[in-house]
Amino acid sequence: MPEHEWERWPVLDTSTFFFRVHRDALRELNLPARLQLYSKDDYGEIEVGYVHFSSGPAGKTHIRETHELSWGVRVQAEKGATFAFLQKNLSADSMEFVKDATGEGFCTPGETFTFNVAPDGLRIQVSDARGASIVDLQRPSTGQISLPERLADLVLGESEVWTQQPGMPLYYRKFRWYGPALVRLAPQGACTLHHHSFFGHFDPRRADATPTQIFSAYLEDGRAYDSYQEFWLRPERVG
Repeated sequence: MPEHEWERWPVLDTSTFFFRVHRDALRELNLPARLQLYSKDDYGEIEVGYVHFSSGPAGKTHIRETHELSWGVRVQAEKGATFAFLQKNLSADSMEFVKDATGEGFCTPGETFTFNVAPDGLRIQVSDARGASIVDLQRPSTGQISLPERLADLVLGESEVWTQQPGMPLYYRKFRWYGPALVRLAPQGACTLHHHSFFGHFDPRRADATPTQIFSAYLEDGRAYDSYQEFWLRPERVG
């Protein structure tokens, strides 16, 4: 396997929400034959990710402060990563960011979203340009597992991310996260995932409203804390 070059992007805070969905509801997503759905007791999971990038150097370019929303289907990890996902859609409040993501092989809706983040950072509401709600995410101010503000090694683990735009080959890449972390394995409080075109033909209301777990990178008082994301500069084509 060739050595991969990693690109680093600055992150203020991030959260990944895992929602349980019955396997029958996920079959309509038509996973590529290469991938196996992650499941436990007849239930799979979708993940909804929020990232708040800070302004600064990002690989060989420069990024302005940007909020990103994504979602995907959890699949079986193949190469020892903590998690694995088939990315389904991604957008942000920057059209430049959306265009770059499209060029990198990610599925995007080709439009920007509006992000309304509460002052304490614990509620994240996202809507489209027409004002239609997409998600209303609630994250806890404390975690069941609180990790130190700084660790030498990665905190949130390493993820396998699979991408496939319509009519295009399947690609594989890795992401990893550094920074402080809050991990809640049994979250309190429900989120709202709206029936919106961002989720394609899948109706996210079929998922449990309360996430099974939330992985976040921010401090226990809700303050953002500089961390960063790394990912393969060039993904592998696998299909």
